[in-house]
Amino acid sequence: MLLDRLQCPACGASLRAVGSEALRCNRCDAGVPVQDGIIDFVQGRLGTILSHEAYDAEHAIDPGRVEQHYREIRDAAGDRWPATLGTTLEVGCGTGLLSRALLGHGDVGALLLTDVSTGMLATCRTALQAGGLVGHVPLLFATHSGEEAAFREGGFDTCAGTSVLHHILDVPGFLQRVFRLLRPGGRAFFLEPNARYHRAVMQALADVVAQLMARDPAPSPGRQKLFNLLASTRRAMMHQGDLPYLAGLEDKHVFVAEEIERTGRAAGFAVAEALPTGLFRSGASMVSSLCAQLDLSEALRDQVVGMMPAHAARYLPLLADRDLSPSFVLWFEKSVGPRPARFSPPPQDRDGEAFTQRAPEPAGGLPPRFSLRLLAEAEGNGTAVALSGWCIANAEVSWVRVRIGPHARSAPLWIPRPDAHAAVNAAGAFPNWTSLCCGVDERLSFPDIPPDPDGLPLIVELVMADGPVIRLKASPRLVPGEALAVTA
Repeated sequence: MLLDRLQCPACGASLRAVGSEALRCNRCDAGVPVQDGIIDFVQGRLGTILSHEAYDAEHAIDPGRVEQHYREIRDAAGDRWPATLGTTLEVGCGTGLLSRALLGHGDVGALLLTDVSTGMLATCRTALQAGGLVGHVPLLFATHSGEEAAFREGGFDTCAGTSVLHHILDVPGFLQRVFRLLRPGGRAFFLEPNARYHRAVMQALADVVAQLMARDPAPSPGRQKLFNLLASTRRAMMHQGDLPYLAGLEDKHVFVAEEIERTGRAAGFAVAEALPTGLFRSGASMVSSLCAQLDLSEALRDQVVGMMPAHAARYLPLLADRDLSPSFVLWFEKSVGPRPARFSPPPQDRDGEAFTQRAPEPAGGLPPRFSLRLLAEAEGNGTAVALSGWCIANAEVSWVRVRIGPHARSAPLWIPRPDAHAAVNAAGAFPNWTSLCCGVDERLSFPDIPPDPDGLPLIVELVMADGPVIRLKASPRLVPGEALAVTA
């Protein structure tokens, strides 16, 4: 039943089983290996930094968690949930959190489970077998990265996944492919992080950490874990939409409700909704879960979670009710018939010219504080610049940009620098969210700029997250071998 939903990734023809170790195309005779019952379309071309053993240990799945996860999705979907999900494709099944729920509740008529990792699929299958969930409906396991044209268009009633969409670089392209895989009247749903809630909670957590530092400035391993959490979260959030940069991150996206709804409709779906999974007004439950994942001591965890409601009260009341949820169920439905498309021209200025979005003005308040060090040296026939230091500003700084003549290179600003925070922001003049994770440490290559003993023409700039650029006062020349300090 499920084998006929597959196709040859090379030519699109049907596949046939050749013993237990391969599938073969009925047209071009290309082969797809089968390893221990897992069809391998990826064949090692892509991978994940996640270890299935470590992932399974860190995200241990018990029946209570499976049921809670299921109820979150079902309650958010409400009466959108059909009597049966039919033939279902699960994308990024991991170790089986969603598949255990769907099979346990009898929601699917057949289930094709996919993941980029054969290890994840094997762990998932073992868990399903241990739970007595194998043998009731047709099941098939296959590696898939989202790129291989391995599934027949219109072959599925449902496509589903949890915590998978934010790992995919090209979300619009992925949703377009999902749309084509669904039958008319089919649906897709994904449980994914809510950008606005995550930002607000992380801002509150930064305030908590800053208060802990004020009480006791001595460093600790637990506090360093919190610094790293804030830094990695802030790095991804500052660079949303910057696909070349996000390509290097495991967690690439957090989702704004209105934006992902527009993306779903643009992919062809008649219905595209971001459905909250509940109202969480203090942020404490999310932070408690994060502290558990970080393996913080019980004393530090209780301290952080206990302080969260007071600090979250500064940020979470600013959100609409829909955004008071750590996650959305992203729900998409394909219409039964053709859906009319409407195209609107861009708004016009009064003089008749098309309106152009203007860059926002730089934020007011205190000027940025920074301490940067640049050291140039020869690199092959060109020049490399070691850039290190920190920058704290009222608004978020995404990049430190170094210009040498006509060439520019940028370094992201996100590394934890509690020392800079303690030196500059002990009084709280700047947002703790920006001051705790304000460091930069990059080697920038300028292969087309040969070293010049008399110095290279230099400009240093701060690129703000919302677009404006601030030029810093620096020496007009960068002399190879001589460290240059840029401070304010």
